[in-house]
Amino acid sequence: MNLSYKFFTIPIQAMDDKEEELNQFIQTHKIINMQKEFTTHANQSFWCISIEYVRENTKEKSSSLPKKVSEKKDYKEILSAEDFPVFCELRKWRNAYAEEKGIKSFEILTNDQLAEVVEKRLATLDGLCKIKGFGDAHKHKYGKLICSKMNEVLNKNASNHAQPNGK
Repeated sequence: MNLSYKFFTIPIQAMDDKEEELNQFIQTHKIINMQKEFTTHANQSFWCISIEYVRENTKEKSSSLPKKVSEKKDYKEILSAEDFPVFCELRKWRNAYAEEKGIKSFEILTNDQLAEVVEKRLATLDGLCKIKGFGDAHKHKYGKLICSKMNEVLNKNASNHAQPNGK
């Protein structure tokens, strides 16, 4: 993290321009800490403001355009007709399990990770560890559970396809 400091002195008699500059700075930077103090010098009053913020390594983002919101993915379009039902069943299980444990579902697996599990048919701990963001902590906490559920769903789907009309 690259921390930097910015200081503002805003005279009470002519606040508008400096106040706008301060507000623009606050809106376009990640602020870590801000301190302000009211002071008087030679019969003039000022706000002195010290701001600690994170300086991004890339060039400063121009303007006040909102950050791009990531587009919602349609996994029905992304996954094959064979993979999508498996994905849906695992996602339903993940969401129910997360709710039961009082955690966010993405803490177990994100939708992208779940799609990768399904596409690559990852049903072993070694396989799960190949997924970006699925490290030892996830392996120990959720790995066996995910593998067990994945095998259960795959076996169920295989037996459904082996029988006429999915019965």
